[in-house]
Amino acid sequence: MTESELQADLQTRYPRENAACEWKAFRKLGHAVSGRKGEDIASYVSALANMEGGHL
Repeated sequence: MTESELQADLQTRYPRENAACEWKAFRKLGHAVSGRKGEDIASYVSALANMEGGHL
């Protein structure tokens, strides 16, 4: 599956953001592990763990 095919599939399955789906873009690894609370991937993993699940 190419990147564009993956993006199209995800947009079909999750067409808009809501309480269960929030789109995030991490274009560089440094952004994903910034260490800034609420701004990096660890914050989102923590949020998923504290809710009723989700997708990352």
